[in-house]
Amino acid sequence: MKLDEDCPDEVLLAVEELAGKHGLMLFDPQGGTVYPPGAMTS
Repeated sequence: MKLDEDCPDEVLLAVEELAGKHGLMLFDPQGGTVYPPGAMTS
């Protein structure tokens, strides 16, 4: 999924929440960082 840099914060938070809920990794192509499941949740 590619998100526009101007997408609302709510969208990013929903993506992070769903990725954690479903055990998916997130990749930040700008920074080259890979976040393992649950790394973005507090």
